[in-house]
Amino acid sequence: MHTTTTTTTIFKCLKRYGYIDCVMTVDDFNDSSDYELFEKVSSPSHSLYHLLLPYRTSDLRLCGHHFLLPEYDTDLHKKSFIV
Repeated sequence: MHTTTTTTTIFKCLKRYGYIDCVMTVDDFNDSSDYELFEKVSSPSHSLYHLLLPYRTSDLRLCGHHFLLPEYDTDLHKKSFIV
């Protein structure tokens, strides 16, 4: 938490002296970067596009994306635990 406060303080000083236009926290920067990366990968021309899950055919609930989520099997996780 101390590092986040220090980083925010540095950004505030940079804004005060006119080096940047707005102050972003580390969380804001991470959220922005995650969103931009997902938007780029979602383009069919991107080299990682083939790794995404297929699109859903029905929209029962609103979600942040239209990809089909994989089914979860708890038995597989029980058997993969190292004793």
